[in-house]
Amino acid sequence: MFVLGTSVDSLECQLTGLHAIVAGAQHELLRVIAELDRLRAYADDGARDMVEWLAMRLALERPTARRLVETAVRAAELPELSAAFARGELSLDQLAAACRFATPELDATIALLAIGLTPAQIDALGEQLFPPTCAEADAESRRRAAWLRWTDRRRVLHISARLPAESGLIVEDAIRRLALTSESPEAEPVSFPARCADALVTLATTFNAECPEPERASVIVHVDALALDRPDGAGALLEGAGPVALETARRLACDAHRQTIIEGEDGMPILVGRTQRTVPPWLLRALHRRDGHCRFPGCQLTRHLHAHHIRHWVHGGATDAGNLVLLCGRHHRFVHEAGWSIHGNPSDALVFKRPDRSILRAGPPRSLTPLLHPG
Repeated sequence: MFVLGTSVDSLECQLTGLHAIVAGAQHELLRVIAELDRLRAYADDGARDMVEWLAMRLALERPTARRLVETAVRAAELPELSAAFARGELSLDQLAAACRFATPELDATIALLAIGLTPAQIDALGEQLFPPTCAEADAESRRRAAWLRWTDRRRVLHISARLPAESGLIVEDAIRRLALTSESPEAEPVSFPARCADALVTLATTFNAECPEPERASVIVHVDALALDRPDGAGALLEGAGPVALETARRLACDAHRQTIIEGEDGMPILVGRTQRTVPPWLLRALHRRDGHCRFPGCQLTRHLHAHHIRHWVHGGATDAGNLVLLCGRHHRFVHEAGWSIHGNPSDALVFKRPDRSILRAGPPRSLTPLLHPG
């Protein structure tokens, strides 16, 4: 048990001791993450990968979850670095930096060198020892990402990005040029970071004006109107492809333009009604303001979302905000074809149940038994 002392020396001693305990716990955390990733534990919970699952399960930001997963997987192959971390000789930042380039052959050497270096110095050491190869440059390109996160009740948008060098130079040059040449509408001098922010908005505004997003491609489904309301009804026909499951037709009907066509015995249309949209545009905009992204736990996709009826409209479910929730295409299929279900109020908390009726938990449990006991 650590008791706060009055002297700086005592506090420093407690600081290092506590850090050693935290490092030991973090070492175990990384070990468990690596094993869960090896077992593909995320697959059964609808996550695309371990990063998405970990962010959902522990309520982490995706960059944090990604660093943990990447470090855990690499540290499992580097016993000396992992052991130094477990002893508290390396911080998590130092370990993450070393794991980005260390090999099993140089594991022991890098573990000794890294102890006296900052994370930035460890990165520089890696660049000296291992100049980037073509394969690594390609891998870095595949890891490109941008994160957009709203805070302060959606009053402030935080943007961060990871770009390979050649793409980063292009973006940097465009933003700097606009920031240096644009005139500020404000009377007072504006800082350069503020001008860069204005430049970013200008780039986005120009794109939106010149390249508006087109509507989704049309997919036509032929299905017996009565079959949609029967669990054992006949299947449906996807025009241009072939038969599809009835539940697939129900998923497509969640958020689509509907048009009633009455066909004769020869299959020719004899009456065509006007096209109607299940979810009107004003309601779809309201759903985007409320949900912001796919509501499936851990999923952060914000574009090409579907408005899903919690109680399907063919079963009497209303087309209103209290019965609609935004899902990405992948998780919309989970709910329809894979047997998952949604319960609760979309404006508050939603419960997602697996096909076996167990509940998918998002975030850490409200009450945890402490792993470390004082004394």
